Amino acid sequence: MRFRLAQPALARLLQVTSRIVPARSPLPITSGVLLRAEAGWLEVTATDLEMSATLGLPATVEEGGEAVLPARFLSDLVRRAPATDLELSTQEEALAVRLAWPDADFVIQGMSPDEFPRPAAFPEEGPAATLRGRDLARVVRRTFFAASQDQARPILTGILLEIAPGRITALATDGFRIARQEVVQESSAEEGEQEEGAAAIGGLVVPARSLDVLAGLGEAEDEIRLASDGNRLHARGNAFHFQASLLQGRYPQVLELLPSRFVASWQLGREELLAACERVSLLGAGREQAPLRLQFGDGRLVVAADAPELGRAREELPPLEEGEPMEIAFNPRFWMEGLKVLEGERVQVEMSGPLSAARLRDPEDGSFFYIVMPMRTAG
Repeated sequence: MRFRLAQPALARLLQVTSRIVPARSPLPITSGVLLRAEAGWLEVTATDLEMSATLGLPATVEEGGEAVLPARFLSDLVRRAPATDLELSTQEEALAVRLAWPDADFVIQGMSPDEFPRPAAFPEEGPAATLRGRDLARVVRRTFFAASQDQARPILTGILLEIAPGRITALATDGFRIARQEVVQESSAEEGEQEEGAAAIGGLVVPARSLDVLAGLGEAEDEIRLASDGNRLHARGNAFHFQASLLQGRYPQVLELLPSRFVASWQLGREELLAACERVSLLGAGREQAPLRLQFGDGRLVVAADAPELGRAREELPPLEEGEPMEIAFNPRFWMEGLKVLEGERVQVEMSGPLSAARLRDPEDGSFFYIVMPMRTAG
């Protein structure tokens, strides 16, 4: 194997794939990346056995071949190399690769390409859907934060995807809040005819971390093709192929547990509300369970918190549209994460009681909502 590639391009390729390489793995080969060069094209593959990504780009290839090199060392070295053409070539020593540029020469000990786990092929038959990369990234970014971090309930560490031609819906919950985002794509008449009768890909539970990596890979892509082979989600873009193992099990029907109606509804400026909550919640910094108290009524919203060792905080906001009086308290991080992913100027806060779930949404955009459970407070 012998190829040349500009340093910035190779550095970007390795930076992306290195996100997948595990810090620790029972299989040492996965600490490396697979480099595969052939006829004017270079591919780099990384895997942690649960997900994998293959990225490619044009390169000057004098001799095709494969090599597996330690991912983090190679990425750090290439990132620090000067912005010039880099040459990589296999050496006579077993598995060694030479990385060189003018006045510099490194020999890196590699691993056997035969031992590297190869990704499964993209399923060409069966249900599939094509989506814009920015739409896929949007549904992931607006639900990812609500997925659980608790490995005791592994199914909740994933995001539930429902994919149909021209439409994708994502749902995430950790048992304390729910985020749901839907994106509907407009299509041309020709695309509509192609999509008519196409099967949907439903009920896929994909690890949130895997989808976060995919969102970063595909955000700039005009089109991403999605498919599933029953065990994995596959995504193919212009110059990448990504796959992630699915989480097995039944995702809870959390939407059935939501309040049937909301008795109090207030509309406020989103950025003003978020800024006030951030200031007041500073009082409980480092004490995540210190509740953020919200008092709606008398033509105002009062945001308050207290910490015995620091003091009390209170800030008032005028509403844009008033609703029924209500007092409720939230985990400050849970509450503010919902406000941050909303994109509009206003937020609709809907409540059914001081001990029942509240809903946040953009009154101008029905594609997203966020449900958050309140905290119980003494007195």
